[in-house]
Amino acid sequence: MMKYSQSEQQNEKDRSDRIWLSIESFLIAVANVSKILWPSRPPKCTECKYQPELSAQVSSRAKDLRTTLSVSESSPLANRRMRNFFEHYDFQLDDWVKESNTQLVYDSNVGAIESVIKSSNKSTSIIRHFDQSKSILYFRAKEYPIKPIVKALQELKVKTETISL
Repeated sequence: MMKYSQSEQQNEKDRSDRIWLSIESFLIAVANVSKILWPSRPPKCTECKYQPELSAQVSSRAKDLRTTLSVSESSPLANRRMRNFFEHYDFQLDDWVKESNTQLVYDSNVGAIESVIKSSNKSTSIIRHFDQSKSILYFRAKEYPIKPIVKALQELKVKTETISL
């Protein structure tokens, strides 16, 4: 087994931290694009429990924008699932604790997913993992392919540069 100096270990940790900060920033940016194209209902009032509807103006604006930009309802940009996992990480951990009886937890890993799976056993959980060679983000056994998102964003960028309002 190779021994790392304290400096090398710190460099590896810094690299990993930068990767995960970048991933979270990417997910937030994609979610913001998604919210422009598919706005969410305003939050429920905590005091009176009233749930406002999405205004017709906002709904119409979003639909017109999707039409103008030829963004289909099946676009990968519509899916905010992975961003929601990261955004509500505390709830995800609560659920995991209730469901799990594992002893070993892998979290915030970067590398081939097979290397983690091969070294794991039945009492292992993978919380967050990014396989950069496949461009797949994993969260609690759910896969989130990054390439289709990047492709959709690139296509959207080209469309926004060619339209005139």
